[in-house]
Amino acid sequence: MSKPIGSEWSVMLISILFLLNCLLFSQPCSGASFAFGDQIDEVARNGSLPDHEVRALRLLSKNLLSQDTTQLTLTYPICSTELDFEITCSCHSIRNQSVCSVTRIKLPSKNLDGSIDPSIGNFANLEGLNLFNNQLSGEIPSTLGYLQHLTYLYVKALIPCSIFRNDGMHRLCLFLNHGTMTVVNIRNLASNSLTGSIPPSLTMLHNLEHLFLSNNDLDGPIPQNLTGLQSLRILNLSNNQLTGPIPDSIRFCQNLIKMDLSNNQLTGPIPDSIRFCGKLIGIYLRLNFLSGTINENLGNLSSLMFLDLYSNKLSGIIPKELGKLSFLSFLNLDDNDLHGELPKELGSLTNLRQLYLTANNFTGAIPTTYAKLINLEEFAVGGNYLSGPIPDYFGKWVKLTKLVLIGNNFEGNLSAQTFSLPSLQRLWVSDVSNPGISFPEEVPEQKSLFSVILRNCKINGSIPKDIGNWSQLKYLDLSFNNLSGSVPETFQRLNKLFLTNNTLSGLPNWTNNSTSVYPTADLSYNNFNVTCENATCLGLQNVSIHPTRFFIDEMRGKKCGRRHNSLFINSGGEEVDDGKNNYHNDTSLSRFNLSPSEDWAYSYAGDYLWAKVNASTLVRNLTCEITSSKANIDNNFRLAPVSLTYYGLCLRKGKYIVTLYFAEALYSKSEDYSTSGKRVFDIYIQGMIVKKDVNIKEIPGKEHEERRLQFEVKINDGSLEIKFFWAGKGSLYNPPGLNGPLISAVSITRVPRKLHGWEIALIAVGCILFLLLLLAFMWRMGWIGDRELRETKVKIGERTFTLKQIIDATKKFSPKMELGRGRSGIVYRAQLPDLTVAVKKLVAQSNAVDEIATEVYFKKAKELKHDNIVKLLYIYSRRRLHLLIYEFMEVGSLGQVLFGTNSTVRIDWPKRFIICKYNLQGNSVGFEVSS
Repeated sequence: MSKPIGSEWSVMLISILFLLNCLLFSQPCSGASFAFGDQIDEVARNGSLPDHEVRALRLLSKNLLSQDTTQLTLTYPICSTELDFEITCSCHSIRNQSVCSVTRIKLPSKNLDGSIDPSIGNFANLEGLNLFNNQLSGEIPSTLGYLQHLTYLYVKALIPCSIFRNDGMHRLCLFLNHGTMTVVNIRNLASNSLTGSIPPSLTMLHNLEHLFLSNNDLDGPIPQNLTGLQSLRILNLSNNQLTGPIPDSIRFCQNLIKMDLSNNQLTGPIPDSIRFCGKLIGIYLRLNFLSGTINENLGNLSSLMFLDLYSNKLSGIIPKELGKLSFLSFLNLDDNDLHGELPKELGSLTNLRQLYLTANNFTGAIPTTYAKLINLEEFAVGGNYLSGPIPDYFGKWVKLTKLVLIGNNFEGNLSAQTFSLPSLQRLWVSDVSNPGISFPEEVPEQKSLFSVILRNCKINGSIPKDIGNWSQLKYLDLSFNNLSGSVPETFQRLNKLFLTNNTLSGLPNWTNNSTSVYPTADLSYNNFNVTCENATCLGLQNVSIHPTRFFIDEMRGKKCGRRHNSLFINSGGEEVDDGKNNYHNDTSLSRFNLSPSEDWAYSYAGDYLWAKVNASTLVRNLTCEITSSKANIDNNFRLAPVSLTYYGLCLRKGKYIVTLYFAEALYSKSEDYSTSGKRVFDIYIQGMIVKKDVNIKEIPGKEHEERRLQFEVKINDGSLEIKFFWAGKGSLYNPPGLNGPLISAVSITRVPRKLHGWEIALIAVGCILFLLLLLAFMWRMGWIGDRELRETKVKIGERTFTLKQIIDATKKFSPKMELGRGRSGIVYRAQLPDLTVAVKKLVAQSNAVDEIATEVYFKKAKELKHDNIVKLLYIYSRRRLHLLIYEFMEVGSLGQVLFGTNSTVRIDWPKRFIICKYNLQGNSVGFEVSS
């Protein structure tokens, strides 16, 4: 009996024959790769596809590759019914004849660099097109709109609206990437580079259920008319650049269960009409610029499970109506401007898993009703102004993985149970007082905590060494407390350790071995007995021990060869002159730096909560950010994670004005949503807080101009300490996550000292004496007074008078002593003792002034003697005083006799003739002398 055909020999024989058939007759075998064009020729020969689809395949093959690219090869055959092949077909029988049609084209990652030919629309039964991860260019042809059976589409380019004629498509994806092709999925058109605005025609797809346009570059507003999207269930427009308000017509999307508009530039309020979308499960509006209050009607969305409003500009209080959302499991209100007390009604949200309320302005205590939130996994209220005791019920939230209380005004202690929570991974607390936090007497074994911050919590005593045995602990910050004793050896296994600003005195052994594995640590400002001159101490590259408290005390108390009245520091910038003030260079990147002149120093401490930075991040120069007159210093800044301290050294004793310059250059850009960020820190001078909760944006000043604060301080010992401290308030996570103090420049100038009464009197007496001596000297030198007049002698006959006596004799040229007037001046009578003379005071503008000023004129005038001429006794011409002194005529002048109205002398014409004759004789004598 022969072996059945299914035997091994039969199978082997058939396989050999099949292989020979492939080789000898050049027939393609399934799974082999052949050129696309050749396979199309075979399909045309055997008639397995209609002619119009064959033509479409030829055009598609021709255009998918550029002329410079090698031939596209595909797996044989190109029209297979198996779904794993690049091109699959479906076949059915019509009148005993098999009719096939292309149903799927899958050509992902084929290095296609051509375009899609419009003939793609001829594949009437095409259900899927996948051209993902290629370099296609051009537009997606509008003929895709004819493909009524298309259920998925993977391509990246501009999709014309005609593609969406088919309202039966349940998933829509629209993808634009500047004409470049890649993936577009009808079910998910997200994560591409779409540009332009959202076409309003999309809103007319009445059967559309899912609209995914996320992770693109879409801009412009959301279409205002959404009335046609009654079937829409999921709307995802996140991670674009959309602007404007959320349309009020969202009310018509009553089947909507998820709305994600996060990471856009949306403005305006949350529309009240959203209350009509009663099926909503998730609302995601994070990272926008929405304003107004949180609409209380959100409390009517009874199915809501997720509400994310992180980083907007929302104000007002949290509406108590949110307490009615019994299914709510996620609520994020971080980084807004909300205020008021936390509503006790939120305690009813027993399904809540995550509650984020950080970086707002909440006040009051955490309500006792929150004890019922036993399902909470993450609870974050940091960066607010909450007060009162830390609730003990935190220790009963056994599912808690994250507890953020950092930066409030809490009092009391953490319950011991909190340290024992089985799932707790992050415990962040800071700035607790009265009495502060203490470790449990018996530190529990912890297997989940990996990040612990207990900063500025007034923790006293030594550090329990068992903390270092917590198996998952990698990050520990116990800085700014009152810890004493030694650093536990068990801390060597940590990744980061911060113990700065305590009173620790003992270093662990691993600091003595620079080759051992040790954490990045800040141990500065403690009482370690080590000598360090720079940041690298004991050869440890990533451990900061310097400066110690001893070093700071020595630095501030050192003897100065020269003391100063001022100090100017250009924080984060190079040395620069601003007017007469020279601002020192402050560009060092180390944690501590003493200036080369040793007249100032700085130090910083701390670490960022989540931003990964290097030292260069802390010193910046942002050109053209600030346009003020002091832009040369305000465009620089120094940043610190927690604490930044400046020390002014070698200053004179007295009162000073400290001017601090600020410019918020990081939380200032809408592109990264940082404008919603709040930088809040405290300012201490000489160890005393002078300004609490400083927000740079709230310091008076104009936009893009520097803000400044001024303080008066008294210096007694020659040193000044200015400290900026971040107490955890304000933004914790807001991009770029660089919270902490920021300063652009420091100016320290001495105030002129006020004088005591006796000092003022002494100075006044001294000034008066000096003035008297000065006047006496000037009088002696003849610069003031009448010394010259007193010393000028005038000899009249045998008698001598001073010029001052003669002027006084005219009663200082009194009108009562006037004898007559002429063009050149006025004649006065000078009544001297037993003698009277005539004094003519010349007008300064008279021509006679220039004549009498010469010595020649004076000599000739004195030589002139005639019976008919009045004798000139003296001439004086200096300092705007010009005098001619004559003999006095008792009976008056000839002019008074001839022309005077009251003259008693009567002269007839014969006498007048004689007078004229003698007058001419006198004039002739005068002419002779003058010539």
